[in-house]
Amino acid sequence: MKKWGILILVLLGAGLLYMQYFMKKSGKPGAIQPTPAVQEQAGVPLPEGATSQVVTETFSATYIPGAGDYNDLQLPRVQTNYAGACDGGSLEDMRLSHGRYWGYFAMNNPIPADDTKKMYDYLTNYVGCVAAAHDNIGLCLALPDEAQVGDTKIDFVGSLSNMCREKTNPLLLTNYMAGKSKSSGSCYSMVSGLPKKVLAKISVPEFCDAISKGMESGKAYMMKINPKKAGNFRKLFPVSKAACEGDADCLTSLALYNAVKDEKVSECPASKKTVCEAMVAKSAVPCEDIVKDMSRFYCGAVSKAKKKSGGFIGMSPEQVKAEIAKTEAIKKQAELQRKESDRQTQQLNQNIRKVLKTE
Repeated sequence: MKKWGILILVLLGAGLLYMQYFMKKSGKPGAIQPTPAVQEQAGVPLPEGATSQVVTETFSATYIPGAGDYNDLQLPRVQTNYAGACDGGSLEDMRLSHGRYWGYFAMNNPIPADDTKKMYDYLTNYVGCVAAAHDNIGLCLALPDEAQVGDTKIDFVGSLSNMCREKTNPLLLTNYMAGKSKSSGSCYSMVSGLPKKVLAKISVPEFCDAISKGMESGKAYMMKINPKKAGNFRKLFPVSKAACEGDADCLTSLALYNAVKDEKVSECPASKKTVCEAMVAKSAVPCEDIVKDMSRFYCGAVSKAKKKSGGFIGMSPEQVKAEIAKTEAIKKQAELQRKESDRQTQQLNQNIRKVLKTE
């Protein structure tokens, strides 16, 4: 059961831990989006080569690294009217403050590391939501990949590009299984992380073709390959709530699948509500809810960091000294102006008194 369980758990979105394990063992995953046609979403250009991968039965796919830069974070250009939970808390403000107030390589009094990780979680959730809405994993490829600055190193697993792909590919797979996407890239990308023993049991093109027709078709294919596991495949390719036997992940995956297939927002599972609505509507508008949550968190984290740093968040020691000197200079100038104003007022009063005495 173990090797077959791995295969279907990946399908249901719970197999990402297995995929991550095999990625770590091999250093890189297989294909990220190994299909001849990748639709480019307006706003973020895809990295060179993202539309020219070739998949064969033996799985000789090419790994495409994220093309983004941690020093110049780029996000999907999606129209939003949300100004932020505080002054400076809009999506663009948060993007521009990356590397100064927060980020892996923000060195000068940034928000705490745990808060940066939370920000990246929000960020990859947002980009993943937009990517799922437009059925385009290429948006994740616009995020940064591995990087190292000094002693700070970001490996593949912890990179923004990979975090986004891990979250997004199961969603695109749901689109594909629900018949809402013609791109088999999500299926090939998922299968690329599986053990050779599992791959040897299936024909990847036939398997991906089968699941493109839905849960029932996927279940039938796997039962044909291994009839002895028929009972397990009924649960792992659920066509009803009863088939899940109370398993929470199974029920969530089934609800998401049905909502996308039937194009009914009312069927979206609570834990996937935002991204489910985006997938059903094929619009990034619902993804703005993630930006709102991100902004509220960001505003609170920055406020705390400013108090802790005396207001010098994102500044190097030299910049802090310069800012303090600037502040002191402004205070001295204000004091000189106050004294001059007092002198002039005093002189004016004296002149007035002299005039009154003369009269």
